[in-house]
Formats: sequence, structure tokens, C-alpha cells
Amino acid sequence: MEYAKFWVLLFFVSVVAGGFTLQQHFQAVDRLNAEVLSIRGNVGQTNSSTDRLKQEWAKVEVLVQRLQAANAKNASLQQQRDELKVKLRSLEGDFKYLLSSVRDAVDKVRANAPGEVYDEVVLADGRVLKSAKIRKVEDAQISFIHSEGISAITHDMLPESIRSRFDLAPDGLLASLKQTDQELLAPPPVAASKSSRVAVSTSSSGSSSSDSGVVDEAKVKSIKLKMIDIDAKIASLRNSADSYDSQAADLYISGDMAKSRGTPASRYWTAAENAKRQAQVLRSQIIGLESEKQKLQVDLDAASKRR
Repeated sequence: MEYAKFWVLLFFVSVVAGGFTLQQHFQAVDRLNAEVLSIRGNVGQTNSSTDRLKQEWAKVEVLVQRLQAANAKNASLQQQRDELKVKLRSLEGDFKYLLSSVRDAVDKVRANAPGEVYDEVVLADGRVLKSAKIRKVEDAQISFIHSEGISAITHDMLPESIRSRFDLAPDGLLASLKQTDQELLAPPPVAASKSSRVAVSTSSSGSSSSDSGVVDEAKVKSIKLKMIDIDAKIASLRNSADSYDSQAADLYISGDMAKSRGTPASRYWTAAENAKRQAQVLRSQIIGLESEKQKLQVDLDAASKRR
């Protein structure tokens, strides 16, 4: 009897222990299933993140390709700009040579002109100079010695054949080339855009050396243009002063001849003195312009050094 109870109790304990073990097993299986589901979810998120990273990387590769293409295009444009600069310098050199050659040729023709004699020169206002001998050729006029005396005839009164032969201003070839040379030296116009205003502001604050260079370049060209203008004024004034001196000398000669003939000579001498005074006034103006040119040269040297 006691032996049978023992086996019953043992069986009951075994059943309880087995049930508990089975419960623990199922709980472990549930936990494992939950972990598997979690891992699967994480794998899905990882795959999704990987896909997004692949898409972003593809975009980066496209941007890199575009950047490389832009750099290649920029290098090509830079090369083209350098080539154009070389061609421009070559053209400027050719133009300077042309200007110098034309100036030398015109000066030579004008220098050889004194002494040439025309039977008659018909002027635009109908006057006729008989036995007209060229005394002096200037940029805008020619001085003749003719049967009635001495006359300085401006270019607009001269015949076209004489005007074109001596290349008289303002419609002459030399004057046109000089005008073109001044236009080439003039600074280019600057557009009043937002970016240019920012560039000017940056340059004035001293934060951009490249903008400062542009400003100096424009200043250099402006100073050169002013110096060319002063040279032209000096040349014109000097020619006029020389012309007055020549007129004064001729008037003195005419006065002496009149005196030798026993005719009044005072009007010739008075006119000669007036011509001398005019020449002195013009030479005083030349001195002032030369002083102004020296100041511009100092400014030009300073601007060139800053560049």
C-alpha cells in the first residue's frame, strides 16, 4: 500500500515537473520567435537604409560628374581666354605699328611740301590764290605765299586734292587712327549690377586684391588717355605758336621792304608784335600743360606699381 502511494506521488511530481519544463520551453520559443521577428524588422530597416544610401550615392556620383564636366569646360574657356589675350596683344601691336607708320609717312609728306608751287589754288569761298607756293603745312591748315601776300588757309577751304594729299584733319586718315587709338585706351563701361556693386564695395574695403587690380587698370587707362589728350593739345599749341612766329618774321620782312620803298611800315611791325605776343601766350599754355603731364606721369607710375 505504501509502495503504491510512492509511485503515485512520483508520477504526480513527474507530471508537474514536465508541465513546468514544457511551459519554460514554450516561453523560450516565444521569446525566440519575438527576437526573430525583431531581427527581420531590423533587417528590413537596414535594407531600406541601404537602398536610400545607394540612391544618395548615385546622386553624389552625378554631381561629381557634373563638377568634373564644369571644371573641364572652365579649363577650356580659360585656355580660349588666354589665346584671345595673345591675339588681342598682337592686334594692338599691329595697330600701333600702323599708326606709327602712317604718322611717319604723313610727317614726311608735309615736311617735303614747303616750296611746292601751284599756278592757282581755288578755295571753297571762290577766292583764287595765284602763283601759290607752300610755306608750311600744319594739321589743320596750309600757309601759302602767293601773288597778293601770305595766307594761312584752313583745311575746310582747301581743295579736296590738297586736303587728301597732306592728310589734313579732321577727316584725314591719321586723325581717324588717333581717335581709334584713344577709344582703345578708354576704360570699358561697367554695368551697374548688384554683383558689380558688391565688387566695388569689396574693393573699397580692401578685402579683394583682384578687384583692386581692376580698379587700378581702369585708372591707368584713364591717365594714359588724359596724357594723350595733353600731348595733342601741346602739339597743336606748338604748331600755332610756330605759325605766329613765322607770321611775325614775314611781317617784319614786309615792314622792312615797305620802309625801303618809302611806304608806311608801322602796320606791318604792329601786326608782327601782336603775332609775337600771341606766340608767347601759347608757349605759356604749353608750359602749364607740360607741368600737368608730369603730375599725371607720377600718378601713372603709382597706379602701375599698385597693380
